[in-house]
Amino acid sequence: MERLQGSTAEWHAYVAGFFDGEGSVGLSIAYTKPFSPEYRLRAELSQRIEYRDVLDDVQREFGGRVKVRFQSRKSERWSDVALWSLIRRSEVETFLTALLPYLRVKRERAEVALAYLALVATQPRVSSRDAAGARWTGSTRLTDAQLTDRESFRQRLLLLNSFGNIAKRTV
Repeated sequence: MERLQGSTAEWHAYVAGFFDGEGSVGLSIAYTKPFSPEYRLRAELSQRIEYRDVLDDVQREFGGRVKVRFQSRKSERWSDVALWSLIRRSEVETFLTALLPYLRVKRERAEVALAYLALVATQPRVSSRDAAGARWTGSTRLTDAQLTDRESFRQRLLLLNSFGNIAKRTV
């Protein structure tokens, strides 16, 4: 299968529709002692392995990586899956910004993720090295206010991603 022919706008609209149906955006948290928790934003698309070429096209345009998840139980309902994911903040921002005008189902999630990225840009973490400048010793700890800000975005995305999108009915 070849990449959709046409303008960049048409391609982005196609990928947005695909992302609305088969994609996700999430913010996870990793606890790494002795440092502050690390919040990790990601965008993902998945598809049956037979259609991996679509994900390869998305990877060529936006970066990230495609990997295969092999299913232990195979049937008509279960097959191997190709998963494309982005974790670099700059790539996630480029991807969501390009698709935002065309998103319908995942629009609010994309807006929350982009707002999170704007917040993080105003709260840089400074990495430090030892006295010789050779060994990384970690980054500055986030303040309680920064942690609260980041956690509120994580909770909002969790709510938007909840089963049945209950967020639309309760917020």
